[in-house]
Amino acid sequence: MAVGNAVIDLFSTIVQIDGTTIGGISDDGIPFPAGSSKIRDVSTQDSGIYTEKRLGRYDAGNVALKGNYIPADAGQIALAAAANDRAVHGFTIDTRAYGGNVVTFDGLVTKFQPGNNSNTETFNATIECTGNIVISSTYIQPSALSFTASGTLTPAFGAAVTNYVNVQAGGAASATVTVTVAAPSTSLIYLMTNTGTCLSTSAGYGAWVKLTSASPSGNISRTAVSTVTTGAIKIIDTATTSTKVATYINFSLVWCST
Repeated sequence: MAVGNAVIDLFSTIVQIDGTTIGGISDDGIPFPAGSSKIRDVSTQDSGIYTEKRLGRYDAGNVALKGNYIPADAGQIALAAAANDRAVHGFTIDTRAYGGNVVTFDGLVTKFQPGNNSNTETFNATIECTGNIVISSTYIQPSALSFTASGTLTPAFGAAVTNYVNVQAGGAASATVTVTVAAPSTSLIYLMTNTGTCLSTSAGYGAWVKLTSASPSGNISRTAVSTVTTGAIKIIDTATTSTKVATYINFSLVWCST
């Protein structure tokens, strides 16, 4: 049988860490997870001379990610930072440009190091996957998203919008964000910012902070007037049978004096 157009090309595949696209990935550097279930020996005296087995926990394994090193690339910067913060990060592989799906998983970046290929500086990273892997073409989408009333949201809210700018006028010293997810009921919402009271005191981005649907977050504090606070919102489905991939929404809070 001829293959025809049934194959999925991986040209223009998008790989993201916490919603930030990682640039410069090589053709053979896309980090598809390839895990497997462990095997349990459940043999007893009643098993006779034969070993009886059952499936144990599924281990998503680890993946390698590589490409050309781009010092100013936001995704590579985030990947390098993740190798030092010892935190769990969310990864997305989007192959829909040529009819594929979206793969999402959480992982720990255990290595990010420079390399060389034909006199071109490269990078190599290793991600230890944790939890389950979701493969789907359907995202979990919020039903509402808003910042403190004094802020102006651009663009206007849309379920499929993944990048916002919010201008906080009048010298506001802090802001909150409210995210509502109507379904599925097993969804969880998390917030991460690069400054303010909603994060750990580590350099760069802090840890994910859990939010309650339809309830304001804690205060996100400005560092000074005329500065910008960046952040991300992650929405995941915790159901083991989930058919929806995680959504990452990036935002910038612009602090104005008037």
